[in-house]
Amino acid sequence: MAATAFAESRMNIQLRTLRPSDAAAMQLLFCAAINAIDQSLYSSAEKQAWIGPQPKGWCTLLTAEKGLGLFCGTQLLGFIIYQPQGYLNCLYIDPAYQGQGIASELHRAFLSAVKANKVEQVWVEASLAAEPVFRHWGYKAIKRQHIERAGEFLTNSVMVKAPV
Repeated sequence: MAATAFAESRMNIQLRTLRPSDAAAMQLLFCAAINAIDQSLYSSAEKQAWIGPQPKGWCTLLTAEKGLGLFCGTQLLGFIIYQPQGYLNCLYIDPAYQGQGIASELHRAFLSAVKANKVEQVWVEASLAAEPVFRHWGYKAIKRQHIERAGEFLTNSVMVKAPV
């Protein structure tokens, strides 16, 4: 589906809990999203280290944490994985659909879920590409980190938002 058709098909959008059967689509979207990050933020080598040599353990992650996906029919447009205590583990959007409110919709669902657990503060380790989005949502950077992956150092920021 073309990104332009997305706006016309909002009625077909479904937010649902991610399942192990979504793992392949999650991996493809994850790789596409990382590879689409501007080269000025992360080099090709850093992106490849971030992606890693093997597919992520999405099924294992989904048993330990909560995951939501936004779908148009069977196509995964974006997903979020989080802990009910307020940690937002990851949020990835298909590059063809970025800037169309998908991340905001998933983030609102995350906030609603953690609010139901009486969480007062949420946090994320945001990439350089994601920092402006989280700042827009009211998060504040509290610490810059340099995470080693496969010999590359990836920079991110620990960001918090309170109250939820």
